[in-house]
Amino acid sequence: MPKVNKYILPEKWVTYIQLFWGVWFVCMMIFTKYGTSMSIIGFAVLGFYAVVTHFSLPAGEYFSKCFSVNNRSLGFLALTLVFWITVIGFFNSDNTQYWLSRVRIRLPFLALPVVFYWIPWNNRQKRIIVLTAMLMMFFSSTYVAVRYLLHYQEMNEMLGRGTPIPVPMSDHVRYAQLQAYIILSGVYWLLKDRSLHKMIKIIGWCSIVMMFFYIHLLAVRSGILVVYCGLLVFLVLNLKKISLPVLLVIVASFVATGFFSVQYIPSLAQKLSYMKWEYRQLQEGKTIESSDSGRWSSYDIGRKLYRSSPAFGIGPGDMDDLVKKMYAKYYPTEKNAKQPHNQFLHTLTGSGYIGLGIFLALWVAVLWFGFHYHNKILITMVFATFAAFMVESPLETARGTAIIAFWLSFWMAEGIPPDKLFRIQSA
Repeated sequence: MPKVNKYILPEKWVTYIQLFWGVWFVCMMIFTKYGTSMSIIGFAVLGFYAVVTHFSLPAGEYFSKCFSVNNRSLGFLALTLVFWITVIGFFNSDNTQYWLSRVRIRLPFLALPVVFYWIPWNNRQKRIIVLTAMLMMFFSSTYVAVRYLLHYQEMNEMLGRGTPIPVPMSDHVRYAQLQAYIILSGVYWLLKDRSLHKMIKIIGWCSIVMMFFYIHLLAVRSGILVVYCGLLVFLVLNLKKISLPVLLVIVASFVATGFFSVQYIPSLAQKLSYMKWEYRQLQEGKTIESSDSGRWSSYDIGRKLYRSSPAFGIGPGDMDDLVKKMYAKYYPTEKNAKQPHNQFLHTLTGSGYIGLGIFLALWVAVLWFGFHYHNKILITMVFATFAAFMVESPLETARGTAIIAFWLSFWMAEGIPPDKLFRIQSA
């Protein structure tokens, strides 16, 4: 840890405060929709403390040291562009109030990468955060599964009407995506941390297996897509370490899991049956209020709005107003006006091809950063995030933004030698 305590706090206090906010974040995000903003503010305050207690260099040299772009800072600073793209959108947004709400939602992408760059996590902190997240998500998912079994008939009838299984954070999509991120983090850490006690590893792997089952039971398609995409990328990145027989067993396990999940998990089978019914209704030209029909109409509206302002987009602040107007014109029977359910299309619509170009460039920079430092978990997380981007717009929700910003920032420094990590130090 950097010696940020030389004036006020002992170094261990800084470590414990950072760890406290990390544990607070994962627990609040799993169990409730409230409280995560407190941890993000806590991280920001801690980072500010780290800077001001070492303000002894000349101002120009000091800020150059803190904000210079180099091989170690590129990934962190590139991630902050998710925030700055929205900020720049002020210049072509008429609805300032809605624009401010978008900026507020994106704040984790400003605070977390910068703070985690200034104050990196050590291996002990990472172990505690990952194991805590695994344990808490296991208990939370078990609660959801038990409640499903206790109300089996009622829950299946809900799924048959397109209503999701209730979850603690009241957002089944973000809950499933958080499950996927924790599963990926847990798999990586259990394989990496050879100092873990054998019993902890057994408990950890059992938790991973059960959460993998629970994510199928929850029957959220985007969550299933994210975890399978992430596991596939992680497998490809580790091919050199896997013998052919083991690889065949893993591939067979993937295929068997998918097949038996569809055949023998009632909630997933019911969800797929509802999908087929939706598709038949759409093919017959019938208007229905459903997630899939709403997704296709949102794509159509997004493309129409993009054509009206292709270079700079319609502006993040005007997205809500213009989407509602377009729905009233082209889809008057649909009650819920949905913004494009694809993060790339959403960015293209709001910020034009220039904004989308910057958005894609930042992810290329983060991937380059991951490959440069052989950071397999970061690369895995980025591709898992792409999978979420293809079917949702998670960056347009506070919880989606917080989940992605935290886990990408958390794993960003993995693979960088400890002596090469950024340290705030006086001259």
